[in-house]
Amino acid sequence: MGTQMIDMRIRAAGLIFIDDALLMVEHEKENKTYWLLPGGGINLGEDIKRALKRELKEEINLDCTVKDLLFVVESICSGAYHIIQPTYYIEVKNYNSLKLGVDKKVAGFGVFNADALESIIIHPDIKNELKEYLKNKKCSKKYIYEKWID
Repeated sequence: MGTQMIDMRIRAAGLIFIDDALLMVEHEKENKTYWLLPGGGINLGEDIKRALKRELKEEINLDCTVKDLLFVVESICSGAYHIIQPTYYIEVKNYNSLKLGVDKKVAGFGVFNADALESIIIHPDIKNELKEYLKNKKCSKKYIYEKWID
């Protein structure tokens, strides 16, 4: 029995709060809209926090400080690749620069409270954990496995 090579990707993500709501970025792919925590891939030789800071600048023109690791999400995207997503708390001093950046994958961004999260498609589907974080300012899980379903 042969083994299949895994296409493993690391995607750094950040929790950004505006008042008591969470900032999410919108992606469009094949006429489908879905939402992600802001963040993205890591370049070879780049540390995770630096990559996340760069990605937030590219996606939503945001200067920030990457703080504590909150939790890690493991997911399989459409059977095509395996994702590990370390998720950090993001500190922002000034939201005035917030606007779409140069990353063409990002179609928009929005701010959602716990109730509003129910009405959107999130990849991977970590709505329950995000709602818990919004409510309690902490997540009881440090590791989350959730399939990324298209």
